Amino acid sequence: NGNSEAVGLFRSNGTLYYERIDLKDGHLLPLEEDNQQPDPNAVGTVSFRVGQRHYTMGHEKVELDTAPYIKDGRLMVPVAHISRALGIPREHVEWDGLSETVLVRTKEGKTLLMSIGSTQLWVDDQQIDMGVAAEIHNDRSFVPISRFAAAMNVSYEWNPETETVVFTL
Repeated sequence: NGNSEAVGLFRSNGTLYYERIDLKDGHLLPLEEDNQQPDPNAVGTVSFRVGQRHYTMGHEKVELDTAPYIKDGRLMVPVAHISRALGIPREHVEWDGLSETVLVRTKEGKTLLMSIGSTQLWVDDQQIDMGVAAEIHNDRSFVPISRFAAAMNVSYEWNPETETVVFTL
């Protein structure tokens, strides 16, 4: 459907759901249930690989609707997917279609704010240069994962040979 909607992934009561967001007004569209049930609290690692349309949580595979990619030397990952994979509840990730911003509230009480087209990531009242602008790609908000993970105090390792990032939870 072109650029009229975006798709998000969230978990509720152990079930994964895909949410669709109308990009024109920011309203949620009807949800669709999925039978995948990974639990980030039950696994020790989460990994994303460039060009791969799924990520792994421990030994479980979670499908993605779009794959991570490299831009200007940075690994770009969809905000909604990395947030869910790192255990942030759906209601703590907000998309504002009018201002094209993503707000993420961590369990620890931090607030991360990213604007499409901006290289700046706001963590509470501190501004961090991401090196590459957040952008919409395949109807998803993407950010350079290194700065996002650092802002959340999540450790990770990058394997340049396999183009895979592994987060330790």
